[in-house]
Amino acid sequence: MGRTQKSFKNIKFALFGQAINIVLSFATRKVFISILETEYLGLSGVFSNILSLLSLAELGVGSALIYCLYKPIVEDDREKIKTIMVIYKKTYSAIGILVSFLGIILTPFLDSFVKEMPNLPNIQLIYILYVLNSGISYFLVYKRSFIIANQNGYICTIYSTISKFAMYVIQILVLLFTQEYILFLLTMITFTIGENLLISLKADKMYPFLSEKATYKLPADEKLALKKNIIGMSFHKFGDILVNGITNLLIGKIVGVFEVGLYSNYLLIRNSLDMVTNLIYQSITPSIGNLNIEAEDKYKLTVFNRLFFLTAWVFGFCATGLICLYNPFITVWLGNKYLFGMHTIIVIVLNFYLIGMRKPIAATRDAMGLFWYDRLKCIPEIIINLVVSLFLGKRYGIVGIFYGNLVSNLSTTFWIYPLVLYKYGLHTDIRKYFIRLIIYICATVAGVFLTFGACSFIRGVSIVSFIIKFIICAVLPNILYIALSFKTPEFTYFFNLILRNSIVKKVKLN
Repeated sequence: MGRTQKSFKNIKFALFGQAINIVLSFATRKVFISILETEYLGLSGVFSNILSLLSLAELGVGSALIYCLYKPIVEDDREKIKTIMVIYKKTYSAIGILVSFLGIILTPFLDSFVKEMPNLPNIQLIYILYVLNSGISYFLVYKRSFIIANQNGYICTIYSTISKFAMYVIQILVLLFTQEYILFLLTMITFTIGENLLISLKADKMYPFLSEKATYKLPADEKLALKKNIIGMSFHKFGDILVNGITNLLIGKIVGVFEVGLYSNYLLIRNSLDMVTNLIYQSITPSIGNLNIEAEDKYKLTVFNRLFFLTAWVFGFCATGLICLYNPFITVWLGNKYLFGMHTIIVIVLNFYLIGMRKPIAATRDAMGLFWYDRLKCIPEIIINLVVSLFLGKRYGIVGIFYGNLVSNLSTTFWIYPLVLYKYGLHTDIRKYFIRLIIYICATVAGVFLTFGACSFIRGVSIVSFIIKFIICAVLPNILYIALSFKTPEFTYFFNLILRNSIVKKVKLN
């Protein structure tokens, strides 16, 4: 298969698998809230935030190492591949041990991360189980990454989907029959180990040479390039983790554990969309990396513009749906006592949209290995986020903290990422990018006003009214985007791609 066909296959499997996981994760959350106290939900959010900060130990090493694999994979240089994979294995084993060690050391200081620790049993044991699950996830993951780098991510999706399906079902049964949160977490750890082990065995079967001893030594210039990429990516990872970690920890410290629990419900919905869209970019990135080895700048720009167009459509559609459906869905799902106000929702969605719009930049940058040039942008980003979030959070609560995210994004990453990509990767004028961006944002704003206005005519909150609003959100924005873009080369490309794949399927069926 060619790059496009492999990407298309990976995306189809990823979307199907994630759809199953999303449904089951929402069902699990519903059972969780119905059986356990709300404070457990808040604790889960706080502990996840602490572990996201501990993941600083990884510092983007994986992305830099995967980039180093693209060229030897294209050239089928197995000796170099084995050497890089040994480095990958040793590095991630060390990271897993370090994350577990640092996490356990923090156990006596958990009270420092929340405004007031809830009165629940076994809090420290619960936290240690979270730490172990996080630490274990680093072992054997290097073989999963090699499958993905070979543009065969759909295989990992199949294993992951089956594993998570079984995990969610068993977790629901554990909650229904035992009401034990400890058993709930032990189930999660068991499936983390099992999934990684099964994918590792599959990689050994697909690529038997990975089990052979590595004898090749990287030349000095390649070692230097690898170190430079790791350092550059480390800065990016450092910034992303700290910005997200600061936001979530400030909510717990300034606002309280209960609000962390409320936000975790909104975050579950947002993260579900993030996981779906991230799977698209994870499916595409190896193909872009392969393309970067072989193609000229003009074609790279064409591919990027297609990806940018797709991103604008997907995230414009998602943002419109979130604005219109966030509170109606949570009301139907959990009840109206778990709601934020509309102002808070708008800022949450705006952050989601702006971060989403830079995903094609990040995916293309990672595939091209452009980690070094904008590495220092994390410093002003972290400082601005911390200062603004603290200042506004103390005055306006949780919405002020979200404004801190917004300000730090717009003042740094939002314009630095594309500047670096266009200058060092695509080697062309950046003005056309910002013109496209403004057009896409205007289209999204128009879609939001049109769809929200139509949904406002549907009164009351019920399953029926939610379904009607969902249909409106599914139809109106897409009609608008088609009307605005059907004459563009990007729309024509994707239309023909979908049509071509449909024809191929019909031929096979006949």
